Amino acid sequence: MKEDSAIEISALLVIVVAMLAAAAGWLVLMLAVRRAVDSSETSRKLEQLTDEVRMLRRELRVREVVLRSSEAMGHQVDRHV
Repeated sequence: MKEDSAIEISALLVIVVAMLAAAAGWLVLMLAVRRAVDSSETSRKLEQLTDEVRMLRRELRVREVVLRSSEAMGHQVDRHV
């Protein structure tokens, strides 16, 4: 009986240690990926791209207003260009 419980305890200990080792491995992998993303400055590049898209949308809205006002004044506007 004592031998069986000792074997069960050692088996549980092996499982717990293996799970901790796996968790540590995942943590190291997660940190490595995080560092790679941070060093590539992906967030900054994405922010710049987002700002540029916003500026282009703003410019398109302004041009559309100009085209509509030109049409209202009687000018012909070719929208297929």
